[in-house]
Amino acid sequence: GHLSSPQIAKIIKTYHPKGVLLIRTPIDQHISRQKALHIGSWRSVDTTCLRPKIYAKDFRASRLRQQNHYRMGLYLLERFGCPVTKIHYEDLYAEGSDPIELIRDSLQKIDIYLPKKIAPAKDLQRQDRSDDRSRKVSNWEAFEEEIVRLGAREELDSFDLRYNSLILSAQLLIERI
Repeated sequence: GHLSSPQIAKIIKTYHPKGVLLIRTPIDQHISRQKALHIGSWRSVDTTCLRPKIYAKDFRASRLRQQNHYRMGLYLLERFGCPVTKIHYEDLYAEGSDPIELIRDSLQKIDIYLPKKIAPAKDLQRQDRSDDRSRKVSNWEAFEEEIVRLGAREELDSFDLRYNSLILSAQLLIERI
């Protein structure tokens, strides 16, 4: 679990944090999550050769949950005047990119400065970063057919981070009850 909206609101009100939103394309996030759930591990495991089955209905539900989580986080941070920066996961691993420098540059936008000498954790492994999603799951053709049939092709690669403040305010009130 994630923190509930009232918990997030209390933290923001008490500590006035700065926000870093790490965004990954919905389909890649879903595939990685399915792999991790399949093996029951989130760290220090290479899942490159794992090819789980994925289903459009499950993908759309997880995408919607993640999109709402992003929206609520942005809403709360903006509501309390906290500075926010966004980092796209795919940019971190783009060919020729230095992930630490990209993170350092993004954090500087909200007045957070990393030390000059910093390195990723030693237990992180570089895994398959290819864009060929069809090779990452065992049923890509069936999945893609269903996504197209549902008219949801555009949902694979992005989240809609716009939000309605009245709806999110109501959601906060409902969660407090």
